[in-house]
Amino acid sequence: EFSGADITDNEEDYLYSNKQVSRICNVLNKQNRMAKLSSYECQGLFLSLYFKDQVEMTQAVVTNLRTNGFWAYVPRFDFRA
Repeated sequence: EFSGADITDNEEDYLYSNKQVSRICNVLNKQNRMAKLSSYECQGLFLSLYFKDQVEMTQAVVTNLRTNGFWAYVPRFDFRA
């Protein structure tokens, strides 16, 4: 039979130090950032492959002007470039 006392007797054995928690958080944050970047890059790749053989006419919003070009947001494809 299981009792709660079994857990509390060795509770200190399962606690992490601040340094360990910090390391774990840093790893999780890095993995989260990499997953977001991978998702963004994947979306760009698939849109590039989609437009490779097609021409699409749709509305876009210019979000930034530069000396050598501009940035635009295409709501239909939820894409910024």
